Amino acid sequence: MRADHASAIHLFRDPRTLPVPYSPVKMEAMPLFFAFDDSVPGTKACLDQVYDVFSSYRAHRGFCRQCFTPEQEEQICGSRNMRTTDYAIFSPIYFEHPNCSGGVATFRHWLPRALECAAFDTRPNPMLPGQIARLGLLSWPQAEQGALRTVFTRAALNWFAKGEPAPLGRQWPDDINNARLQDVWTAEILISALTYLRVDPVSLARHILDTDTPWACLGLAAAIGRPSILDDIGYLVLENADDETPMRSAFAALDRRARASFHRIITYEALMNRRETLVGRGEGKLAAYLLEAMDRADPPQPTAQEQADDEALLAGIVWA
Repeated sequence: MRADHASAIHLFRDPRTLPVPYSPVKMEAMPLFFAFDDSVPGTKACLDQVYDVFSSYRAHRGFCRQCFTPEQEEQICGSRNMRTTDYAIFSPIYFEHPNCSGGVATFRHWLPRALECAAFDTRPNPMLPGQIARLGLLSWPQAEQGALRTVFTRAALNWFAKGEPAPLGRQWPDDINNARLQDVWTAEILISALTYLRVDPVSLARHILDTDTPWACLGLAAAIGRPSILDDIGYLVLENADDETPMRSAFAALDRRARASFHRIITYEALMNRRETLVGRGEGKLAAYLLEAMDRADPPQPTAQEQADDEALLAGIVWA
């Protein structure tokens, strides 16, 4: 998604509070947070945009022989039609260190197809949004971040409305057959991805709260019932190793902002009203799941200064 001024939430701060040289051109052209935009293009257009933005990357040869055989390297790096390639051909790159399979270029080359086939595959650790983040997402080119933001927004709109996260693929391991558990993970993965991509959590929370579907209820639970929105992603793979500490701090700031904003909009009263509606409709299991999340909720209460410090910290990564 472009840095559309009509849908962006601009954060204009005293330039002396920013840990990078002040640039009014940068600030005007690139907002720090983006509203959850229900007018993004349709599923095909969003996916096509991702393929287009990442089309210049190629899988690099020279794979680690402890992790990959020559045959696997040839399958992953050989000439083929990416948009028809079986996920199983290249999915092994998500179970090893990225540098063992050609680094960030290989990851970016296959990313559009991975999103289309198996954005919610729960086997890799971390799962795909976390793997994207660990490779320095916040400092990737804005066109790449924007395309990912748009496709995850479209998927969230579709999923909260009707339980189908098109155009993202829901491939599951053979031993996962609990439909409700799959739906819970889908909600958590979508919310974490949108948080990494700097989608404003206030507008996202309002959209979920205004959507009266079973999948939106799971979204409410995912937003307020977990101790963190962003899970630990382990090691980072960055061009400059000195960026690791500020990048981790930026992810922590995103998590704090998301949790505080979700709890500010998705209040206890609003959740009780939703639960009573579910009970009245005979949706007892869903009502019980929502109540369980409410019992686990631990609303953070950051001060205004803490929020300002977090925004400045994020600006130092995004606008650097």
